[in-house]
Amino acid sequence: MKVFDFISDDDISRKGVLDISLPLVHSRPSYRVKDILQKKKLEQNPGDDLLYFFYARPARRFKEPKVPVVFIVEPILDGIKRIYPFDSGAYKLYIENGRLEPKIPISDYELQNNNFFTIQQYVNAIFGSNHNYYYGRRKADDELPDSVKRYRKIDSDLNNLLNLIAEKKKDGIDDRRKTVEIQSVNDYELSGKLKAVIYPNGGNMNDPDLHKAIIMCGCKKPPLPYSYKDYNNAEDPVKEILYKTIEGYYANKGYITSGDNYED
Repeated sequence: MKVFDFISDDDISRKGVLDISLPLVHSRPSYRVKDILQKKKLEQNPGDDLLYFFYARPARRFKEPKVPVVFIVEPILDGIKRIYPFDSGAYKLYIENGRLEPKIPISDYELQNNNFFTIQQYVNAIFGSNHNYYYGRRKADDELPDSVKRYRKIDSDLNNLLNLIAEKKKDGIDDRRKTVEIQSVNDYELSGKLKAVIYPNGGNMNDPDLHKAIIMCGCKKPPLPYSYKDYNNAEDPVKEILYKTIEGYYANKGYITSGDNYED
């Protein structure tokens, strides 16, 4: 039995699945942005033939200092292979730090059915709203649906994961544990589905060819308001800069209410 086999239980569905599906985000090093936009598509990684997205939250951490660009795209995706309730790249970190059991394969944490309906059910069950999910606020234990309460008593792996998500001590465990990851076996065509691009201030930010390429992919406005500064000087660049920059975009579009603090 997988950890989230209970997710379609009646008490979750009966409370109503969230109506609005959040955008997807995909991060790449900034030097790749023009090439991607000119091709009008995000391509699979050559190493594993997968394309990785996060549900609304740009959680990717690069292994070496790189200035990222984040693509915000429509939640329209064919060929979903796996969905995890955390960044799969951080899974070994959770085990090494004693939060998850090493004997459990990562596949046991996959969300079922590989569709956005399941993601919305998960967000509704564990966070209660898109707003709380974006800010990383898990429901209090007594607010969780009955099925979650019931299963965590008999499934230590679900209990460990819920504790991991709710944990507020950093100890090297960043907020990737609160972010839904989606893996696709197909490239993603950007035409008509690109909502915004978040990229660093300076450099090629004012390149008219870059703006033209963004507009050609379907963005109605050049993304001038969606830039960030001082990436390399932040304690946690992804959280302090990219989240807060994207926060302004999401608040403007009505996905969340801006001005709240993030949970660690």
